[in-house]
Amino acid sequence: MGRVRDATRCTHGDNPPVHRVHIQTKTKLPTGTVKFKDEVDIIEQIRYRRLYRRRLKIGEADVITLQDIKDLALFTAPTSILTPKLIHMLHTPTIERFLRALILYCAYYLQTAAEMSKRMSELISKVRTLNCDRIENEFQDNLADLRLLVAKEYCMFLI
Repeated sequence: MGRVRDATRCTHGDNPPVHRVHIQTKTKLPTGTVKFKDEVDIIEQIRYRRLYRRRLKIGEADVITLQDIKDLALFTAPTSILTPKLIHMLHTPTIERFLRALILYCAYYLQTAAEMSKRMSELISKVRTLNCDRIENEFQDNLADLRLLVAKEYCMFLI
C-alpha cells in the first residue's frame, strides 16, 4: 500500500512544526519478546571489530557514542526483525533523544545505587542524621526527574 498523508501539522515543545506521514504496511510487525544474542563468540567479536566498529581518529577520545550502542544492538539483533524501516527509525532524532534519556537515567541510577550501597555499609555502625535523609531525598528527586524525562521522550516516540 502507498503512503497516506496526514494533513495536520504537529508541534511538540521546543521543536518546529513537523508534517507527519503515516505509512501503512501489509507486513505484521514483531510483537512479544525479541531474543538478542546473549553471548557473542570470538569469531563474531573479530568480525564486529573488523567490519562494524567505529574507527578512532588520531587524538579522538575513546568514548562510547550513541551510534556505537545502536551498531552493537543491530549486530546482536535477530535478523528476522531487521528491516530497513526499523534501521531508519533507530536513526531518527526522536528515537535518539529517547535513547539518550534512557542512557542518562540508567547511568545516574547505577551511580546512585553504588553510592547508596557504600553509604549503607558506612551507616551500619553510625547513627542516621537529617543530612542522610536530605541526601537520599535528593537522589530520589533526581531519579524521579530523570524518569519523567524518559517518559516524555517515550511519549514523543509514540506520537
